[in-house]
Amino acid sequence: MDGSMSDAPSAASSTAPASPRPKKTRAEYLAWIEQERPRRGEAWYNEILARMKARDAQRNQAYQEAREVTRRQWMDQVTAWSAGGGFDAVVQSLCTGPVAKIGRTRFQYRIGGVKFEVNFANRTCTRWDGATFANGKRGMREALGLATAVFELAGDPRPFLRAKETVMALSGIGEEQVKLGEDTKRRLEEMRRQQQALAIRLAEEANREDPLSAEDQAVVPLRVTDRRKIEDLTRLMARERAFPLDYARRAVQEGVIWFGEWRYRDRQTGEVVNSHRPLAVSDVIGMETGVLLGHASREFKAFFRGPAKGKNLGRIQNGFVVIGRWSAETKRIIITEGVYSGLALRLLRERRGRPLGADEAILVPAGSRDLERLLAHCQKRGIEVISAYDCDPAGLRASTVNAAWCAAHGVKHTVGLPPLGEATWSFRDDAWGREHYVQTARRLAEMGQLFHYLPASGGRLHLVLRTTAAACALHAELKRSARELEEAEFTAWLNQHHPAKAVDGRPEPRDPDEVWRLQLEYQRQQPMHEPMAEQWHRKDWNELLQHEYHPRAKTAGGLPEACPEAESELRSAMRALGFTDEEAESLRAAGTVFPGLIDGHPFAIWPALAPDSPTPLGYQAVPLGTGLPRSCGATWAAAVTFGRLERAPLLVAAGDLKHAGEAWRRGGEAGVVCAIGPDLPKTYLDLAAGNETALACAFDRDEPGVAASARVMEAARARGIKLAAMPEAVPALGVSGP
Repeated sequence: MDGSMSDAPSAASSTAPASPRPKKTRAEYLAWIEQERPRRGEAWYNEILARMKARDAQRNQAYQEAREVTRRQWMDQVTAWSAGGGFDAVVQSLCTGPVAKIGRTRFQYRIGGVKFEVNFANRTCTRWDGATFANGKRGMREALGLATAVFELAGDPRPFLRAKETVMALSGIGEEQVKLGEDTKRRLEEMRRQQQALAIRLAEEANREDPLSAEDQAVVPLRVTDRRKIEDLTRLMARERAFPLDYARRAVQEGVIWFGEWRYRDRQTGEVVNSHRPLAVSDVIGMETGVLLGHASREFKAFFRGPAKGKNLGRIQNGFVVIGRWSAETKRIIITEGVYSGLALRLLRERRGRPLGADEAILVPAGSRDLERLLAHCQKRGIEVISAYDCDPAGLRASTVNAAWCAAHGVKHTVGLPPLGEATWSFRDDAWGREHYVQTARRLAEMGQLFHYLPASGGRLHLVLRTTAAACALHAELKRSARELEEAEFTAWLNQHHPAKAVDGRPEPRDPDEVWRLQLEYQRQQPMHEPMAEQWHRKDWNELLQHEYHPRAKTAGGLPEACPEAESELRSAMRALGFTDEEAESLRAAGTVFPGLIDGHPFAIWPALAPDSPTPLGYQAVPLGTGLPRSCGATWAAAVTFGRLERAPLLVAAGDLKHAGEAWRRGGEAGVVCAIGPDLPKTYLDLAAGNETALACAFDRDEPGVAASARVMEAARARGIKLAAMPEAVPALGVSGP
């Protein structure tokens, strides 16, 4: 205690000597006062207590004033941080999972399998069980709790330190202010216990093969028993899926498919209602128990508009639809993506003389994408696995995952995707589309992937290519680039027409609900056409069964398939252009022209090249008979070339093949370029400028030819290219000199 406190005895106190006053702790001092109270009297005792109370009140007031100053500074700092978008930045930087919009300002995120609801209006982030983890009014502690929860769920070994670094980096508030409250610590500990219990429960449920519950059994599709109706539905299924009628009847007799009408429980009355919507239903059985787990069904397209929809019932993710025999004697399984695909595969095998054996079965995972449990079962029983998914990116990816697991665990695995899968890739005809169109064609040619150029239509550029793992990887890369372009276009439109408000010189964060509304407005004002789209052909076994397939991607250079049978027609066409047989053979040997087939008709194919790549970027096809010429590929970046261009003293630009051939015959050492499009590709002008080659133009004397010649000459002058006349005057050509 303070030594300034007086403890002199009052007049009523005893004259006995006082004991020495302790000065260590408050408790000892109070004990000493009680000890001296009988000797010194009540007046002295009350006076001492009054002084202590006054001194305590003074100290408490000073403490509260200092605390209030600190609190106000803290709240001012937090308010500025929150108003500047600090809370939004923390939430948006951490909540990177799928987002579900459930109101004007409420969004749901999934982080590590746990759902969080974020309300940007009152700046709160609430876990699904009601535990609040972030509130801007409280300050940084709850935001830090949210960040710690996120990193904890992500499996980070040091979640608190990662969260602290993240929040400090996003807020700019000092390290001494970033602390984790005790209530948040308790919530995090409780969350860890709940997550462990949830993981154990989910693992147990994932391995259970529970039969249909009483609630599910009440709404099982009503089985059709009328023989006439069963026959009608069987014929309909056979027609839709290209099955022979006897094979469709066999699938029904085996029980792989049975017909029913979908039933559901009315939400208001609770009664089970028959919708009378006809379904083709398949039973889903357990892998280990063999019990009925549920039903997988699909509507008939003929009864409804649009694509047929699937309707599933029960715990189908733990079972399979079995085609063939799944028993203890099974030694080989074939995994397909759909029931009809599996039936088509069995029929195709029978037509090739390879029916399913007694130890083989086709399994269709009804609702599970993770087949590790099935593969582990095959490992235990020594069963061979064949992945016969659809021939598309998802099927290739699933086959790769299965192959990797089987290789790591010693299970025999084979990839058996449908053959001859193809896709059509379409690029928007703009700067981005043209650039990626050319890059894609070159990369496909470098990888040796089969592809083919298609004529441009509808403002889009098209490629047909084989479905391979390399092509699917390239497709994922292109789609990612296309999404980035769409986002950039929308952001540019947003900043131009609806700029963000500035606060203290900084742009104010946008309300997510406002961004959502503006995006809808942007789509209404200018519809968002995808820069890159795709259509996959022949992707499953049922499509392989439905029709004969005539693949179009037959070369690795994007050109039509060669047709040696049309050599005589090609020589006749070359004579019509003024070439002798020797000149035609020379051009044929050099690859400048060859006979090819397009849609079953012979054409003279003139490949178009770019000077910086040997890969043909397109071609001009002249019919060897009746028909119109057509141009395909990147005609804006390539041209038909005659002779060598690298060391040619003169480069001649022609507007059609006849003029180019005449210039090639009369030009001597001059190189000749035939522009397929309306303009000569700029890459050839750059080549002439780099080689210091002179340029001459050989276009028609009509209005389009004169205009094209003027454009080429203007571009040449801009590059400093010397303009020259033709070495020999050719009356049929329009000659442009300096």
